[in-house]
Amino acid sequence: KGNINIVGTIYDFYSEKKNPGKIWEIGKDSWKDINLFIADELEISKYGGIDYLISKGLKSLIVTRGHKSTIFKSVAGIFGECDGEVAPDPDLIMRIKDRINFPGDTTGAGDNFLGGVVVELVKQFPNSLNLRKIVEFGNFCGSKSCFQYGGVKL
Repeated sequence: KGNINIVGTIYDFYSEKKNPGKIWEIGKDSWKDINLFIADELEISKYGGIDYLISKGLKSLIVTRGHKSTIFKSVAGIFGECDGEVAPDPDLIMRIKDRINFPGDTTGAGDNFLGGVVVELVKQFPNSLNLRKIVEFGNFCGSKSCFQYGGVKL
């Protein structure tokens, strides 16, 4: 009690190898204890999809989709009931498309998105939480990371 449980995922190679084509699990009855679940579109499908996760007790989630709109949904809990999409900044998309030699890559964009979500959530807390604004700041942080080179050559 008094905690906010946020789960951000990475692709679960272990679950996919162990049970190919089966729904990934996160732990027995754990969904109801998660305040915010963040995953990309492929991972959400591997966990059974939005409706499945909500039926298991998950209250709120964010689905990142790369350069497409980020989806958010909350059915209860700390964010109340809300849902929608947040489009990436169109000016930023144009800057990326217009550059001949794009100086950066997407390495770390998801990590920076998650960091932005946590920062905005903490800024809003303990007042009422606005999931749309949280996603907007996450999108901003994730997109900014695309203007830097990531990854390490091995």
